[in-house]
Amino acid sequence: MQASELVRKLMELDMAVFTTRDVSALTGKAPEYTKVFLSYLVKRGIVEKVERGRYCLIGTSPYVIASRITKDSYIALISAARFHNITTQLPNTILVFSPVYHRPMSIKGNYRVRFIKVNNKVIYGYNEYNGAYVSDLEKIFVDDVYYHRTLYYTEELETVLTRGLLNAEKLKKYIKALGREDMEKALRRSLKAYKIYI
Repeated sequence: MQASELVRKLMELDMAVFTTRDVSALTGKAPEYTKVFLSYLVKRGIVEKVERGRYCLIGTSPYVIASRITKDSYIALISAARFHNITTQLPNTILVFSPVYHRPMSIKGNYRVRFIKVNNKVIYGYNEYNGAYVSDLEKIFVDDVYYHRTLYYTEELETVLTRGLLNAEKLKKYIKALGREDMEKALRRSLKAYKIYI
């Protein structure tokens, strides 16, 4: 398989981040050959190495890369707030909620990625945005209370309210889905200050 054909196939399959095993399956070639082939593509500037055995297409956003390292994970907390442009903070560490452990890592553009292992029950309330898996606006505040044990992102909440972006019904649904009465109460208490009752 030619390099251009491989890139086209990866794009068709929405595989902006892929493994040696993925390419081996697509090309039908042995893993040893695939490793050499991918090294050649890296040298030619066709793909980039993300970590051992994992690559991405040139031009792939750091958010896309970070959200696709581990399965069923998504950009969360202040990183999601940055992605949705509701914060003045400029974090260079991308926070990812993941159901499995993964060591912190550096990716292109001087970004650090920190994986926060969470219970599988927390993995919901996210969608694909421009190829990256990112929490919905409402889930940012549920995850905020889950992680910080209080509503920490008050400035970001005010921004969302000012812009009329908050879906109270979705927020209510997301906090209920968490199944934690203590956190539900904490979020409800915090939201009352903004005259939001869920």
